[in-house]
Amino acid sequence: DLVRELLMDPGIWVVVGLSTNQRRPAWDISRWLTYELGKPIIPVHPKAETVHGAQGYASIADIPDQDLKVVDCFVNSSQVGVVVDEAIAHKDRLQIDAVWMQLGVIDPAAADRARAAGLEVVMDTTACSAEPGRRGNRRASVSLDPTDGRPRPPPIALRGRPPPCGCCTTPPSSRSRPARTAPPSR
Repeated sequence: DLVRELLMDPGIWVVVGLSTNQRRPAWDISRWLTYELGKPIIPVHPKAETVHGAQGYASIADIPDQDLKVVDCFVNSSQVGVVVDEAIAHKDRLQIDAVWMQLGVIDPAAADRARAAGLEVVMDTTACSAEPGRRGNRRASVSLDPTDGRPRPPPIALRGRPPPCGCCTTPPSSRSRPARTAPPSR
């Protein structure tokens, strides 16, 4: 599936919203991508900080010409459309293949624009949730075999590696964002 393909590809990931703030999920997941999966990353944040040894840039437009695999978005849903539009605008120059909107980042209109521009899209999914059986796995995190409906195993490179972020291992009650509640019954 797409999640597995993107995680297994050795291409460069642009991590939008990544700064030196170690309390943010972008820092943990980018560290996991870099040190556990061996992926090169490019931090994008208004401060343009160097993170995990990688030179940062203030925007996607500032990244020098090169072949990129994924634009990974750690921004609010209300702001992700701007990031997706910037990825679309620089898609050919940077040879971008996909846009990944992290867990809780949802913008169907932006996803549609990205697909229309020829980009693959992952939405509302954390990169570290590719390992089945972890709390917080959602959407594309576990693929099913179409022949028998049983879960497929994770890629060999991901087996046994703990995800770095709290979103997959932290109980929902202790996460920073409020839990969704059902409407009151009548």
